[in-house]
Amino acid sequence: MDLADYFERGSLLKTLRKRHPYDFVETYELLRHLYGYDKFYVNLGYWKDGLQTTEAGYELVRFLAGRMDLGTGSSLIDAGAGMGQAAVDLAKDYELRHITGININERQVRFANDLRDEASLGNTINHICGDASEVPHTLDKEAYDFAMAVECIGHFPSAERFLAGVSDALVPRGRMVFCLNIAKEKPSFFERLMMKISYGFIPQPAGVWTDRIAAAKFKVVDHGDITSTVLEPAMERSLAQLKEPSPATARVSGFRKWCIRKGCHSVLRAASGGRMAYQYFVIEKT
Repeated sequence: MDLADYFERGSLLKTLRKRHPYDFVETYELLRHLYGYDKFYVNLGYWKDGLQTTEAGYELVRFLAGRMDLGTGSSLIDAGAGMGQAAVDLAKDYELRHITGININERQVRFANDLRDEASLGNTINHICGDASEVPHTLDKEAYDFAMAVECIGHFPSAERFLAGVSDALVPRGRMVFCLNIAKEKPSFFERLMMKISYGFIPQPAGVWTDRIAAAKFKVVDHGDITSTVLEPAMERSLAQLKEPSPATARVSGFRKWCIRKGCHSVLRAASGGRMAYQYFVIEKT
């Protein structure tokens, strides 16, 4: 599938003036170069074999699915479904009965549905374009066994409303997994700026999330810190790959490369200094 059939070409100025970076081909080309992905993932990856890991984006989704004990033949809500690669891979790996993907980006939804059709999974996967805070409230009640939100729950307009909607859509004792950056200490002004630019939100403490989880009538059944296998190697890999010549880096301005390097160094310092972490939560409907 050709990314140019779905996304625009655009300079940094055009990206800032018009819509979201995920509307532009350059974003995906750069991410694929930085992380070495052939599959259509945009997450930071789970670098189980260090920087030699192949398809770390896929490995992160597999790791999270395993932590929540995703079962063969189950139904799944994939919130913030991105390019739709996770839905395709999980549908095949677990022979899932049904997956509903949710994504607010129209271009990604069109790509995801075509990727689904290319994999002959049209009867299994359905991607919906909409706000993840609202769409779960429109789904059938107690119709899904599992849900996941990979590196996206912090971007939703209302994480509380999203969790409440997923709770309604899950069967009793249904499970959900999500992962994101967590603030262990208050970031500096510069770190907050870099995080806002890099990730679109400023990480909050884990306690904020445990309170939200409880309010939505979930309980935490597994919670872990995977900073050393996600955040740190992803930043290290990005810094190394920025130095490597490629068509992707050639299309990135020197100023934009400087911003990316600054952001990576800032995140690395926050992670190694214990001020920020990358964590996952597995929660169960009570």
